[in-house]
Amino acid sequence: SYIKDLEQEIQLADNHFKNINSYSDETIYNLLENESKDGDVLSICAINKDGNIFATDKKKEKIFQKIDYIKVVEGGNYISDVHFDNDGVGYILILEPIKNNEKIVGAFGEIYSIEDLMKFNKTSIFRGQGFMEIVQSDGIFVKKFKGQSPVLEKNKFVELKNAKYIRNYSFEKIITDIKNS
Repeated sequence: SYIKDLEQEIQLADNHFKNINSYSDETIYNLLENESKDGDVLSICAINKDGNIFATDKKKEKIFQKIDYIKVVEGGNYISDVHFDNDGVGYILILEPIKNNEKIVGAFGEIYSIEDLMKFNKTSIFRGQGFMEIVQSDGIFVKKFKGQSPVLEKNKFVELKNAKYIRNYSFEKIITDIKNS
């Protein structure tokens, strides 16, 4: 999954960024450029304790000004709602905390356009019969991929409320998980 891949990248990047709050802006940008050479992500970013974002793509950086650092600290990983640039292109931000001696000192992550996510989803889901959806934390659909969901509500929460659940899943648990990224 995207989060597991990002967690592995974070572990490697932690050593470079664990002192992020003492680095100059130029040093942070240089570290990001070095990190981006090793991967195929279009834009990576780091956030310091003040919520200032530094990204390899400065146009995307401006979309996510002043990230709520507390949410990153409390939730572990963080997936933003969709933010739009001036051209109407939607982006999401996926973050993991940066730790120094087990203390969270910042965050490291990746910025994806909705179109980027569609490219990652070119593989068949359930032999072409499945579907994938991106939903904001308030339940509003952002994008549906690969087929159509059986219910065409505007809000995923309405659809989930009437679903039947198995194992330890429940409507309340899924809503909580969605809201907490």
